[in-house]
Amino acid sequence: MKIVVLNGSPKGEISVTMQYIKYIQKKFPQHQMQIINVCQTIKVLERDERKFSEVIASVKNADGVIWAFPVVYFLVHSNYKRFIELIWERGVQKAFENKYTAVLSSSIHIFDNVAHDYMHAISDDLKMNYTGFFSVSMNDLKDKVLRDRLFVFASDFFEETADRIPTGRAYEPVAYQPVEYVPGKIASKIVSDCKRILIISDCPDEDSNLSKMTRRFQQLFTGTVERIDINSMNIKGGCLGCVNCSFDNECVYGDNDDIRKVYNEKIREADIVVYCNRIVDRYFSSRWKLFYDRRFLNTHQPQMMNKQVGYIVSGPLGMLPSLRETICFQTETDHGNLAGVITDENKTSEEIDLLMDDFAKRIVTYAQKCYTAPSTFFGEGAGRSCRDLVWGEWRFIFQGDYRFYKKHGMHDFPHKNIGMRFMNLILSILCKIPSFKKKIQNNAAKLNVRELKELSKKMYENV
Repeated sequence: MKIVVLNGSPKGEISVTMQYIKYIQKKFPQHQMQIINVCQTIKVLERDERKFSEVIASVKNADGVIWAFPVVYFLVHSNYKRFIELIWERGVQKAFENKYTAVLSSSIHIFDNVAHDYMHAISDDLKMNYTGFFSVSMNDLKDKVLRDRLFVFASDFFEETADRIPTGRAYEPVAYQPVEYVPGKIASKIVSDCKRILIISDCPDEDSNLSKMTRRFQQLFTGTVERIDINSMNIKGGCLGCVNCSFDNECVYGDNDDIRKVYNEKIREADIVVYCNRIVDRYFSSRWKLFYDRRFLNTHQPQMMNKQVGYIVSGPLGMLPSLRETICFQTETDHGNLAGVITDENKTSEEIDLLMDDFAKRIVTYAQKCYTAPSTFFGEGAGRSCRDLVWGEWRFIFQGDYRFYKKHGMHDFPHKNIGMRFMNLILSILCKIPSFKKKIQNNAAKLNVRELKELSKKMYENV
């Protein structure tokens, strides 16, 4: 069979992801696998429609398609996202229709599920036959058990493709019919109390809902509100995956474009950051993803510590729960506080204005009170995963992260709590006594709340 592998790595065939594809090639020599580096050559594909047509012709003539990519900040690389956008912009969806497809990604397993959900949904939108995914970490190929599992995954894909086994659809098409937003009058402006407010927008069309919502939000405050439109920024290119930044957080692009200044000066100095984004397919635009990927100059260090974060979104966010979750855990992993999300999905412009006014008041109030909501699993889970990797196997490469984590007390391992370890040791020994164990079992619920009840009582008495 003819299989096209659409490579989503900016490093082309020397990427980690492609080593797994090459392993499949060696194990299944009876199949012809053509690797096309669409991520690495995206500028050529954008500029030269003939080259793009050659890629689409390969897809059309293939029996199956493998989407293969590294996970880059919860999704595919911005160049890969741009390639997906071009499929619809140039009306070539038919080439993908009814093709059997699978997804192979490489990552550190932090929210790789979001990237898989996205690619599954894109495959469904293209009316492809999705057979499954395989998610690997950087060194899984060294593990025989993982190699055996990869072999089974590939075998299943080839068999389903050859036998044309029916597949189901998991994601329904996205329907979006927004109201035409007409900004209303501003009754009274909000005193920003010297808080530095920064808007980062993705508004290529000045007459769009997003542009009008962004302008009205900017006018809600008494002080100066700075706005940066990423479409006007000088961005030389996407993240190269070169890890040049890992030692001292110096990006290989240096000061040749605006990224370093925006992230390390504008965002770092702001108290409130509001992102104004448009949805293209099932995520924000590839231009936004390009901007967001380049934040890796600060590698895995939280970049919104003690900041209020908000989103103004144009698009069907209500139909994209994975994207809304992405907004939440992007903010939590950055140690920021998500003050709210406003969309143009409401029935009337008046409703949007009311929600926007309340959102603007809330985000300033939170900034004044230095409020940050407690973390959920998003922040806790991802934070601990990064903590362990930066302390362990990544330490010699991501030295900038290690210094940052150490400085901010993020290496908070349980084994450092000597008191807790001693208590657990004593109680574990005592629990070997049947009568003591039974007493603990019978009173566990009371013991869990006893200290809290005593604290609550003291607080009441002191009022």
